[in-house]
Amino acid sequence: VSGDAAQWRHAMEQLAGHLDQRGLVRYFPDTEGSEVLTAYLLDLASLYGREIPAVPRARMRAALRAALAGGAPSDWLPAGGMAAHRLALQAALAPDLGKVPPYVPRDVASLPTVALLDWVRYLLATPASPARRQRLDAAAAALRGRYELQGTRLSWRGEHGRAAWWMMWTGDVVAARTALLVQRWQQVDPRWKDDAARLIAALVERQRHGHWDSTVGNAWGVAAAQAFGAGAEQG
Repeated sequence: VSGDAAQWRHAMEQLAGHLDQRGLVRYFPDTEGSEVLTAYLLDLASLYGREIPAVPRARMRAALRAALAGGAPSDWLPAGGMAAHRLALQAALAPDLGKVPPYVPRDVASLPTVALLDWVRYLLATPASPARRQRLDAAAAALRGRYELQGTRLSWRGEHGRAAWWMMWTGDVVAARTALLVQRWQQVDPRWKDDAARLIAALVERQRHGHWDSTVGNAWGVAAAQAFGAGAEQG
């Protein structure tokens, strides 16, 4: 995604053939598309400043709106997984959900970490207001209680750094997406400034032989590192 514009353009030329009848991106030919994979592709294109052709992009976004409006998810989900699923789709569409009302989690402390980050991503895409500030503060308290930083070592408390294949999460994805989100969050809440730099350092420490654990982990990890580098240059 980040390195080869020609490969990206080639992939986008073929994208329409990888969408199912609803507009969801398929993992494999002749299978139903995946809402999670569709949201992931929209997220990565936005992060890296890559363009998705207008027609497939519109179909993909319409499919995610339809998924948020109701109906059984296209992806396998464990018991209790619907909240994380809805928050991922909502964050990928933010702030334009069309006529679909936003999903507001009842208890942010019970959300998996990446779902909590997706909730914050959505909030940061909406206009500032007292209600938004209150929700962001509640999310901040929940997130800060989940990890411990000792130098460049990041330790997740409990199960908050766990993998979840059905949502394309690994331990490295959780660490990278936390580092990436906190960099954006500090722009509206300077209290995150110290954690942002240390989370990036901890993320780099997770590399093995110069890379993270998976294609998805590398995609998010590179995005987080690039964002930090761009911020340092501007600073």
